[in-house]
Amino acid sequence: MDIPIEIQRSDDEKERFRIAIPIGDMIGNKISADELQKISKDYLNFIISCRKMIEITKKKSKSGDPLLKWELSNFIYTFIKALHERGYIVTKLAETLARDLRMSKRHIDYIIEFRETYPKLESVNPKISWDRYKELLDIPNPELREKVEKMLKQGKMTGRKELRRYKKENM
Repeated sequence: MDIPIEIQRSDDEKERFRIAIPIGDMIGNKISADELQKISKDYLNFIISCRKMIEITKKKSKSGDPLLKWELSNFIYTFIKALHERGYIVTKLAETLARDLRMSKRHIDYIIEFRETYPKLESVNPKISWDRYKELLDIPNPELREKVEKMLKQGKMTGRKELRRYKKENM
């Protein structure tokens, strides 16, 4: 079905969201106002939980623990997948999450890409910082990314400058 929905934030000071949907999709697919209210409520609970996870991550690590970032990315992935299974896709997903989680769109893009690139928690190495994982995600070639990741795990590459120089020379 893949009905596009737009999650709009209420203009008042309260944490309220409403779901906007093309009228043709609403009538043609017989979507009730109750269903849209449920999505809105689920989204609010999702945002509250994400914010708590973000606070925990900030308290535990300055640079961001990659395992906690993966947990957040998996939570986001699971919520979006559940919406998709119900037949909905969120338009402007990264922008919407950036607005509601008070993060940059680029950071949201990294979080989503992190979960797509590392689908299992076991594939994330806690010795590699979140900043280094972001650098890895900027490598479009999977083979080169794996090679650099291996070097990071083995301690053959440690600094940001060294990593960026290697990427510049090999990309």
